[in-house]
Amino acid sequence: MNKNIKMLVYTLTKNRKCSLICEHMSFVLLPFRPKSHYTYKLLAVNEPLACFLTPSMTLLILKTKKMKASTQYTDFTGYAAADISDYLGSGGGDDLARMAKFFKLDTTRFKIVGISIYGTEDPHVSLYCVDKKQSTDEKEHIVSMSVHIEEKNILPVLFKRLHIVLHDKYDKKYPEIDYDEEVRFSDFHETEDDD
Repeated sequence: MNKNIKMLVYTLTKNRKCSLICEHMSFVLLPFRPKSHYTYKLLAVNEPLACFLTPSMTLLILKTKKMKASTQYTDFTGYAAADISDYLGSGGGDDLARMAKFFKLDTTRFKIVGISIYGTEDPHVSLYCVDKKQSTDEKEHIVSMSVHIEEKNILPVLFKRLHIVLHDKYDKKYPEIDYDEEVRFSDFHETEDDD
């Protein structure tokens, strides 16, 4: 088992249905039966998990790593969009391959499929890559590759435009609908310039 995966072992009740609380998160487990072993579907889970039932009636909860944004508490969730900087895109191309070239990624072994930027004052950059050497025909082996960067203000180097939209993390309504008009904050509020 990958040592980076956290595992919780939980003994089930006889009826094979249970709820549990782990790491300050609540889970509801609903059983269904594919083939010859029981697998459990998790509802209302804040973090990606996988689980299965062993022959000894022990439930294994595996914490998986998804290529989705999260922070320590993930108070807000949403979407991000970006345009590549003129510096990176000047050689032709506006895709992740330009990022790979900028970071001097060994593309004979790794195929870049994503980029992660974490932090504010001193952001941490990781490249999501398919490791061709460790991949098989059945499964691609994807790594999160931490990149050391000297540049403190890396965002303008990578992006010409960056748009981030955030909502409350449990909001299921407003992220899916459009707003009706654009207005100015100053039209409805007093500002220092009005004094």
